[in-house]
Amino acid sequence: MTTYKKLKKSIFKIAIFSICLLVSLVDTNPIFAGSSFNETSNSDTIKVLNAKSINFKQDNYEVNVSIPKIKGLKDKTLENKLNNELLQDGKKIYSEFQNKMKKENNKGHRYLNVIHNVKNNSKDFLSIEMTKEEIEASSSITKKHYTVDKNRGILLNLPIFFKDSRYIKAISDNIKEQMRNQIKKDDTKSYFIDQDKDSPVKDFESINKYQDFYFNKNGNLVISFDEYEVAPGYMGAVEFVIPNKVIKRLR
Repeated sequence: MTTYKKLKKSIFKIAIFSICLLVSLVDTNPIFAGSSFNETSNSDTIKVLNAKSINFKQDNYEVNVSIPKIKGLKDKTLENKLNNELLQDGKKIYSEFQNKMKKENNKGHRYLNVIHNVKNNSKDFLSIEMTKEEIEASSSITKKHYTVDKNRGILLNLPIFFKDSRYIKAISDNIKEQMRNQIKKDDTKSYFIDQDKDSPVKDFESINKYQDFYFNKNGNLVISFDEYEVAPGYMGAVEFVIPNKVIKRLR
């Protein structure tokens, strides 16, 4: 192995070690623990803090990951469960990036950015959105939402929120109607619906049982899709607000 290759390998190992060291420091550093990016008050005084942050740049790799911590929920068991899920998801995303970096032996080009936003903090619900942006050959954006039902003291998914599985068809039919209306009104809009038979991409048929969702500030259910899931890439990640009249009898 040439001296240059040995040097490159040593630099790469130091880079990986530096990220690991930064993560361990962030876990205990009080500077990060007190960094609040959102605070609202309702039935609970909820604080969303930047408890952990991973920031790293080395050659053609850059990582910016924030992992929030929720404080103020009356149900501390639920609060701990939510915080643990946020933490584990953040660690998993970082670990996947780190594995790719190792596999490429520091010769790739990657960018990772993860942020969180509070979509709803009412007397009934707390909804937090995680947005993950990855850039390699092209850009990719994925989202995940975490929703707490404050009245029932649980982390929600759609099967828990609705009485039975009828919600799947009701919501899917409404989304198809919205897609068609949007395409009709705006020729720049495009969805995977009513396509030619020889289209390489299948038409959207139905949401899945555990489709990603959140509640907006008006209390409406919002169904979320990642890039390319129901529309061409230029449409980005898309969402559909479901009218209350569509689902109120199904709850």
